[in-house]
Amino acid sequence: MLSFVVPAYNSARTIENCLRSILDQRLDGIETEIIVVDNGSKDATGDLVARMPAVQLVHESVPGAAAARNRGIAEARGDLIALVDSDCEIPSGWSRRALDLLKSHPEVCGVGGPGRMPPDSILARCMNGLHYGLNSNTSRCYVRSLATMDALYVGSVLRDYPFDPNCYWGEDADMNLRLIAAGYKLLFDPSLAVTHHHPISLGGILHKWYEYGIQYPVPYLKKKRFLFDPGFLPRVAYLPLLLLLLVASLFNPIARYLALAVLISLPAVYSFLGLKAVRGLDRLAFPLIHSLKQWAHMIGMLVGLLLPSQRVRRVSD
Repeated sequence: MLSFVVPAYNSARTIENCLRSILDQRLDGIETEIIVVDNGSKDATGDLVARMPAVQLVHESVPGAAAARNRGIAEARGDLIALVDSDCEIPSGWSRRALDLLKSHPEVCGVGGPGRMPPDSILARCMNGLHYGLNSNTSRCYVRSLATMDALYVGSVLRDYPFDPNCYWGEDADMNLRLIAAGYKLLFDPSLAVTHHHPISLGGILHKWYEYGIQYPVPYLKKKRFLFDPGFLPRVAYLPLLLLLLVASLFNPIARYLALAVLISLPAVYSFLGLKAVRGLDRLAFPLIHSLKQWAHMIGMLVGLLLPSQRVRRVSD
């Protein structure tokens, strides 16, 4: 049996299309169920879900996607569980491809793919070109984390390794890192791409990545994982190092050149990645958009590290 778990918070704008995309999946010989967990919505989310056929609606009062997913997993009867966010639409055949990948890769406990914005703007195309460090041309590969907006897991694994309800953002990275530490493997496949209705403005994207950054340190600080993670310490050190060099440049001309090198290093990296990720004039916007996104993320990380109280709060979209 396959259970779909959909956490929802103020999702009236997207929940109907999300559920229709799940209902349209064709899985002959496999029983399915859809569980929507309303996480205290103040809009019409609950009313819209209640009118959908073959959808079970439950409520979770503890705020946060982690608590909502845990509630859905607890209600689920399936031995396989698909986690789909309420602002995502899964394409025809997504479930069958995900099931086939799990079957053909018995060494993995979860499979997932990228979320892509409708490509009707430069911003969307640039965001679609890079997903968590993987460009749009990335082939199937093992990863350290899957975005749980569109992922299929072995149900027993999710029940043994629940999401941490203290994580309001980054709960999927925390859970996935615990799976990797326990010896499980995760598989990323671009054929499992879904439509993800991200914020459609640059300001909205920067705000979202800033909020991601606030929670980002949580899974790494547990058991001092950051000591062994090459992707954590450079992000934390980047802005303090840049600030230190800028101050030093007032007294030492060499520091001025070093500060410039650090400042342009991020756009330079994204310029290189953009050569494979996007085409035409989009290559000019790509490094700017992703550098701003990464700077917002790193500022959020510093806030999360220096002000732990900011990590324990409800952030609404």
